[in-house]
Amino acid sequence: MTRLIIVPITLDTHRESFDLFLAGDLHDQDPGSDTEAFRRWIEAVVENKERGRKTFNALMGDYASVYVTGDRRRAPVNQLPDPLQVYSRIRDMLRPIADTNICTLTGNHDEDWWRAENIDFVSWMCAELGMNYGNYEAIVRFKIEREHGIGGRNIDVVLWHGSGGGRTRGAAVNASSRPVEMHRSATIIAVGHTHRMGMIREQWVQPDEKTMSVKAKNQFIVMTGGYQKGYLPDKSTYISKKMLPPVAIGGLKLKITPFKDVGNTDMVDVVLEQIY
Repeated sequence: MTRLIIVPITLDTHRESFDLFLAGDLHDQDPGSDTEAFRRWIEAVVENKERGRKTFNALMGDYASVYVTGDRRRAPVNQLPDPLQVYSRIRDMLRPIADTNICTLTGNHDEDWWRAENIDFVSWMCAELGMNYGNYEAIVRFKIEREHGIGGRNIDVVLWHGSGGGRTRGAAVNASSRPVEMHRSATIIAVGHTHRMGMIREQWVQPDEKTMSVKAKNQFIVMTGGYQKGYLPDKSTYISKKMLPPVAIGGLKLKITPFKDVGNTDMVDVVLEQIY
């Protein structure tokens, strides 16, 4: 079930923007998990808020890697960490950004642990920190109010952990664009899982009765990156064994301008910044 989360925002000026930070696919317990890079993304969220920017963040799932019985990647039983300790450590890492979090997704690796241990540790982290649990997919609606009560706008952001993917760039793009068919009206569609990082801008046209013509609508497909290195000195990893492509390590910051004057029409504009 897709969850709807409402986030109201009041703009102090007509051209004001706000920031949405996105990160996921930490894969704690994997040999390639770059926890320090993830901490740098967390620090960037905190610093952004301290500078007075309207700051929000969403987490995209796969915070830890665990492999159930029968998976060849599974460590020997006596080497398995205690899942409560693992997610407690992740919870403590997230504590500084809990107040700006609007949604926290679960991922397929989190679900594996859920099935193995019969506990939803991501939901538990959200309850501990007072964050919104989005399950595997959620829609965040930013309700934008302009200064002096002048007409506003809704910006819908689809957050989906994702599924599928593959070895090629095209496979990752196809997997990330899959929700577009289901969410034609969303402004931003953010997808994790593939560990790729980047943004594709698409445009739709829609009728405008005021001008008796059509106007363009921007839609942004965002791949939110990850923190799992696959090629390590003196180590053989699942990624290197499968010869999967290397990926960028890090998360994102989206600068969202709800009213961007383009050709005398106010269009939503999004600028992506990579945080390593």
